[in-house]
Amino acid sequence: DSEQAGVAFTADPSTGAPDRVVIEGAFGLGEVVVSGADEPDTYIVSKETLKPLDIRVGHQSIKIVRGADGHDSAVNLDDGVADSRVLDDDELRSIAELAIATERHNGCPQDTEWALAAGRTYLVQSRPVTTLPTASSDSHTVLVRGLAAAPGKVTGKVRVLQSPHEGNQLLDGEILVAPMTNPDWLPTMRRAAALVTDTGGMTCHSAIVARELGIPCLVG
Repeated sequence: DSEQAGVAFTADPSTGAPDRVVIEGAFGLGEVVVSGADEPDTYIVSKETLKPLDIRVGHQSIKIVRGADGHDSAVNLDDGVADSRVLDDDELRSIAELAIATERHNGCPQDTEWALAAGRTYLVQSRPVTTLPTASSDSHTVLVRGLAAAPGKVTGKVRVLQSPHEGNQLLDGEILVAPMTNPDWLPTMRRAAALVTDTGGMTCHSAIVARELGIPCLVG
């Protein structure tokens, strides 16, 4: 029954940089982060110093907690909590240390899930990072700002869809814009040239699937 939870990559999933840990976190259970249902905090932590290099505080409108019956329960957050920082520097350090130790043990970059409860940091899951891009120094004019979850360049018509049931409207090569995605979106995502979602972070379902499919993805 975690107080905060999320994901930690031991290499930057959007650039491939191996010298940092990318941590995304939310209040409550980690389902909010991995599903992309809300916008988590994103922290980039130096592997060498374990200090934050960059902090992006997301707007988290809900948190998921363990209900009295043992099932997930959504709780609305007031504005003060919704826009507050999820993790302090000490908590970031404990998560980064655990992620780095997991990478060292497995011998390759890791995609880990973590949880904080009663002052302790728990490793919930770890697996090898499936795809890592090569870092790029290209600079461009910013037209829309979010999190670059999967790299690439593409052009195409934009198709805005609200649910996977509308997937038949997407034509091959169009850019899919959606509030968020879950596994039901996969057949549509396979035909998209790129993906843009309103919510989610670099470690949510949309981002991971986009990297595995090799299509550019912008979240948040």
